[in-house]
Amino acid sequence: MKKTLLVVDDSSDITFALKKLFEEELGEYKVLIADTGEKCLEILKNNSIPDAIILDIMLPGIDGWETYERIKKNDKWSNIPIVFLTARSDYFTMGAGRFLGEGYVEKPFEPHELIRRVEKAITKYHS
Repeated sequence: MKKTLLVVDDSSDITFALKKLFEEELGEYKVLIADTGEKCLEILKNNSIPDAIILDIMLPGIDGWETYERIKKNDKWSNIPIVFLTARSDYFTMGAGRFLGEGYVEKPFEPHELIRRVEKAITKYHS
């Protein structure tokens, strides 16, 4: 059975690349796309609960930090593992991303590293 991955990023290049990577190259995932935090929450409200979320921090509207907080405050969603994928590389962002999420990956990213982090997060939460 395919795993579901929700990718939240406002860059269509990133979402296209991740959809291709996880759906076509790996073939083990169904990828849902949201380009804002609000759309991410809407997908979750419609009971599309993914196995993991790849979440950008710098988003239009509510940012990745606020999106993360809203997900973790909801009992139905709080166990969804979140891997941060962001271009921000300052000390605070790296530390918070590693502490809060199941992983922190900087853009530009190494595809195999991102796959490893996502699969590790899913295994941890769903085993």
